[in-house]
Amino acid sequence: MWFRCGHRVLQQWKLLWVFLLILGGTSGCRHRMDPDAQFREGKQIGSIQFFGNEALSSEQLRAYLPIQRKDYFLTETESAVFDILLQAYAAHGYYHAVLDNVDVVERRNRLHIRVYLREGLPTVVRSIRFEYTDAPDNRKRFEADLPLKEGEAADIEKLNQSVALIRERLADDGRALAEVNESMVVIRDKYAADVVFKVNAGPICRVDHIGLIGLIHAPEDLVYEELKEFEGQVYTPEVARAIEENLAELNAFRMVTVSPVANDRERGLVDLEIAVVEADFRSLKLGVGVQFETNKFLGWTSAVYQNNNYFHRLNQFQLKSRLGWALVPALWKVEDQGPVVLLEPSVTRTGFVERHLKWNWALGLQTDVEENYKLFSPSSRLSVSRNFFRHLNIRLSYNFEYIVLYGVDDFVMETLQRDYEDMRSPIRLADLNASARLWFTDTRDDPNNGVVLRFNYWHSGRYLASEVSYNKYSPSVSTYWRIFPFLQIALHGEVGFIFPFGNADYSGIRANFFLGGHNTVRGWGGKRLAPWVRICTDGAPQNCEKIWIGGKTMVQGNAELRFRMNDVVSAVVFLDVGDVQYDIRTIVPNDWNYSVGSGVRVSTPIGKIRFDVGFRLNEPPQYREERRFGVHLGLGEAF
Repeated sequence: MWFRCGHRVLQQWKLLWVFLLILGGTSGCRHRMDPDAQFREGKQIGSIQFFGNEALSSEQLRAYLPIQRKDYFLTETESAVFDILLQAYAAHGYYHAVLDNVDVVERRNRLHIRVYLREGLPTVVRSIRFEYTDAPDNRKRFEADLPLKEGEAADIEKLNQSVALIRERLADDGRALAEVNESMVVIRDKYAADVVFKVNAGPICRVDHIGLIGLIHAPEDLVYEELKEFEGQVYTPEVARAIEENLAELNAFRMVTVSPVANDRERGLVDLEIAVVEADFRSLKLGVGVQFETNKFLGWTSAVYQNNNYFHRLNQFQLKSRLGWALVPALWKVEDQGPVVLLEPSVTRTGFVERHLKWNWALGLQTDVEENYKLFSPSSRLSVSRNFFRHLNIRLSYNFEYIVLYGVDDFVMETLQRDYEDMRSPIRLADLNASARLWFTDTRDDPNNGVVLRFNYWHSGRYLASEVSYNKYSPSVSTYWRIFPFLQIALHGEVGFIFPFGNADYSGIRANFFLGGHNTVRGWGGKRLAPWVRICTDGAPQNCEKIWIGGKTMVQGNAELRFRMNDVVSAVVFLDVGDVQYDIRTIVPNDWNYSVGSGVRVSTPIGKIRFDVGFRLNEPPQYREERRFGVHLGLGEAF
């Protein structure tokens, strides 16, 4: 077992071994071999401790060893195993490190290993020199801020990182065929090392031909249509990412790999080999889910059928269905419970009218349960979208919805419709929606760094078959900054305004703004941070209904510190602020509501599961009856 693990370590540091052999080996290892070690053969290791180490932590040293706690002791490999520690020190610039002693103590039938080290002085980088075959004008940009620096330890890991960074910068400059070779000459008796980077930058490279490998069922002509724009462009890693994103939007491939191949080095021409693995064009996904908030519990089963190559032309047909039951706001209020149903067939086609346009037509039938009322709603949506300049998406859509509210006392409904026409039922809502998303981030989804700008505009009018007339605006900005590999700051800000026009001063409850819930202000239950009215049927407090009607002005802000614990689990602390006013263009900072909280995220095959608990910091008079906390379970990040 030790030899197999050791082999992996040797493979990982194979360049280091060659380098050390050239130097003639490392300093001596003077550890004491225990004469009784043969009687400990096969016993389990209880702990491994290090003494005298400062430059490298105990955790770093344990990571180099091919033995760990709970492994089994093998006598014949003891010396070879701990020689790796000296080689690890040499890799970090400590060529004079000495392993003084290794004690193996047996307690309670387990072996406890103690390693005594003397690190010595580090060998430092005396000089760093660059030699160019054909030096570019912007050579200083390639040389700046490398991990390996003069005056610091001659760390081979940082040397390799510097080579990778130089290659990356050359590739970003369009020099896909650049070559970078490094050498480090160590002068042991002077504790010094001289480093030379030999750079053949090569010409600026452009894409000549594009070849596809792995197509089976996907139509070749449509796939090539997505790639034509890249022919003749300067090839950079950003171009490779853009190709992968373009092909990913076809929903036809499970994996896409872009590889540049030299065609004519002197002229700077490269061919692109794009290897694809086709996805299953037909799929049926079944699942169950829950949504838990302070004032609503929803459980459901779902089924999604999808065909991504309808008529063998990459047309997409999708049928979504969901059947669930909602408990609002509590289990014992049977009259407020009800079914939640969704049935939505949709068809998507790319390339109609213009090859980059993506068209979608969807029909929908939905029932939902809100606090103090239920709704039934058939709907239709026709949309078209297009990407521009690799960082901008624009989408236009026509949306129609017919809404019927039920489950409300007749007197309450009459009063609402008389005083607050947003609660009219039944009502036809139709609008034209224009949305734009502009992103300057390292990745399109789940970014580490960058800024995302969004703008949404809705226009509703009677000539669109709507019973209301309004203009609605909602701009937002999200920023992301990963300070350290384990820490990210994420910020989000959004405002919203509705302006009814014509003879109506209402916009319909489905168009109004609501806050509260797992994606907005998390110290509140879903849609609870919004204007409300109380209506009593006979003047008695016990016969009153509290109805949330939403508002026409909205302000929202979110700040998160995201801590990555490992590849699966992360933790978040957040501060949320928000407010909704019923009146038009009314922003009242004194009424803003603040909440803080924390949560965890767990990455799963179905996505990132999110659990948050938020607590309200202030209590404006109109919300004194509300709970001071919110508990939320959802999918994905809040923004």
